[in-house]
Amino acid sequence: MISVILPVFNREKFIEDCIISVLNQTYIDFELLVVDDGSEDSTVEIVKRLMNKDSRIKLIKASHNGVSAARNLAIENSKGEYIFFIDSDDYIHPDLLEILSAKMADKEINMAFCRYAQLNEQQMKKVIHSPAPSVNKNSHFEEFSEDEFMKMIIAEAIPHIGAIGGRLFRKSVIDGIMFNTHLISAEDTVFVYEYAIRKGKTAVCNEELYYYLLHSGNSIRKWESNFENFEPYVKAFYLLSEKELKRGQYDYSRQWNKKAHLRLCEHYHFALRKGKFHAANEIRKKLMRETKQIKSAKWRILYMICFISPNAFLSMQRFYYSLFRKGKSYV
Repeated sequence: MISVILPVFNREKFIEDCIISVLNQTYIDFELLVVDDGSEDSTVEIVKRLMNKDSRIKLIKASHNGVSAARNLAIENSKGEYIFFIDSDDYIHPDLLEILSAKMADKEINMAFCRYAQLNEQQMKKVIHSPAPSVNKNSHFEEFSEDEFMKMIIAEAIPHIGAIGGRLFRKSVIDGIMFNTHLISAEDTVFVYEYAIRKGKTAVCNEELYYYLLHSGNSIRKWESNFENFEPYVKAFYLLSEKELKRGQYDYSRQWNKKAHLRLCEHYHFALRKGKFHAANEIRKKLMRETKQIKSAKWRILYMICFISPNAFLSMQRFYYSLFRKGKSYV
């Protein structure tokens, strides 16, 4: 059985379509754990109405402690062999659970997921109100070892590779991994990464079967606009750097540290473009302090370019990431 975990807070506009996409799955052996995190709109009423029509839906009340605490609570109450996460404003193809669960029948696979289709509200409505596109249920998967997947997630080799939505996990492998309730961004990346290092392969389906709604409430948009409070948006990367250092994985520790710096560079460019010069100056000072400790002349030059020419910096960033994905050192 699959435990589908759906945290929700004030999502009356999207929640019904999201739940229906789960109920319409061709794979029927699941429970849908809806964790309400203190909604003040009609979200709960909508969920209860759907519960009366399908006993697989279970409503769990939380105390508005955030999405990470809501997911942790659902994991504790789950009964399935597998755990699947979905966000309350997203939508999934009716064959998704069947395709992923079939792949997980291979005991060497610990995590399986598909690619995202990133849609605006108008595009999402079209998907919801149109017949589901036909999909080859023997969809092509690429399989990656633990080491290969760690490199991919650091380099963001696949869009949304660190996101939690649309992933199928083995509950037995999760075994104590919790979402960090102190992080306001990239808490899902930390969870996925900590899970991936517990050995086992990751399988990625090339079909776009998870429909991700892009709107102003998404965390992606929040970090792009919240320049004055930028540090929480890189905290997860520093945390993973420390964890890898404790594991003795010094190269991966350095890569997560550099990923934090590169994210700060991106914040710096966004802040300049939006005219947030005070925030840009604070980011610049933080980067200058931290990059003084870097021994690599190549990386010091890269950060200098960050301040001089944003376009050149972004080109070099893509070049270095491409080397990392190919397993070449650029420390």
